[in-house]
Amino acid sequence: MKARQRHIESVKYIGIVQFDEMMSSFNNRSSSKFLYGKVDFYGRAVAPLNHTAIDVVSNSDKPALNFVADAFNDMAAEYRGLINPIEGVPELVAKRGYTNPLYLYDDQMNFVMSAIYSRHILPQKNRIKTFKQFVEIVASALEGYAIQVPITYSKFVKSSLCPIHSSGLVIEVMEENHDVLGNDAKLRMLDSPSFDTYSEMALRYGFVLATHAPWCLVANLNSPKMQEYASQYVGLTNYTEIMEKFYYRCRGFDLDKLRGAVEDMYEVFLSNETEVNKFAICKDGTLRQKRVTIERSPTNVASNLYGDKNWFYFYVRILAAQAEVEIPKSKLDRLFENCYSLLIKHGFERSMDYIERKIIKTKSDYYR
Repeated sequence: MKARQRHIESVKYIGIVQFDEMMSSFNNRSSSKFLYGKVDFYGRAVAPLNHTAIDVVSNSDKPALNFVADAFNDMAAEYRGLINPIEGVPELVAKRGYTNPLYLYDDQMNFVMSAIYSRHILPQKNRIKTFKQFVEIVASALEGYAIQVPITYSKFVKSSLCPIHSSGLVIEVMEENHDVLGNDAKLRMLDSPSFDTYSEMALRYGFVLATHAPWCLVANLNSPKMQEYASQYVGLTNYTEIMEKFYYRCRGFDLDKLRGAVEDMYEVFLSNETEVNKFAICKDGTLRQKRVTIERSPTNVASNLYGDKNWFYFYVRILAAQAEVEIPKSKLDRLFENCYSLLIKHGFERSMDYIERKIIKTKSDYYR
């Protein structure tokens, strides 16, 4: 079957797509494809090593994983030799590429923390005397929001709020919408006499075309050609090794990002809530009011005094809320002591394994 026919078969719904306004992301009808490049073999959220694995595509300012950029640059060089390039694509120039998921997550958390500050912190500002009280209010609020939006960085990366572009595997050569607004551009590409050549060229360089956006090239990590490009950086490789050598596990940043967001909000709280009203009854029975300065420790001091153990408990509470696990506090406290002991003795991964089995129950439990 010709490349054009294969692609048309995969987009048969294009004739009725105007009735489906939800089609706005890469292969969004398949949850496994939506997570492509965002999870490893174990289903854990991953993201590219930004400083060592990301490079800029030639003749543009758009980034991608270095080996993906190399494959695209070579494909672009061959494409320039076409006598009749695709209409609207005189040459292959990256118009969209890698989006840093950390930046997207920070934007998301700024929105969440702003809501918590206005709806939960300010109404209780006069009773907040310590950093511990402040964190408790934030933790309780986050537990409520966790059912609606992803709170941890790793959960965010696996969510629909984080596009597949965060994988570093996607390069787009047109700035068109993936939804119904991009229909005309899709049809022009499909009707182009050079579409077969373009599609076959993409396959030869290790790319596949996004089903409903043929201008969107997605690196196929199972392609021997793409693996060959990757091997120039790390030696002989396969899909699993690419995940290990070009990506990091996001959950290792979960607590640091959450802690930083809480500390930033506390800093705002300190700067805005420096005084409170004090009232006293005078001997003559009149009521006297005066403004009294609140003495609070600086944010970094307060956070360090709060302690690593309390911060880890804060993290475990959020994980349980995200997993929609209802667990009595007494039981959670008991299980937490075990997982914190594992953290101290055996490290983060062993402790997380215990949490996944005993608390959020995303793994079969062999801890008896």
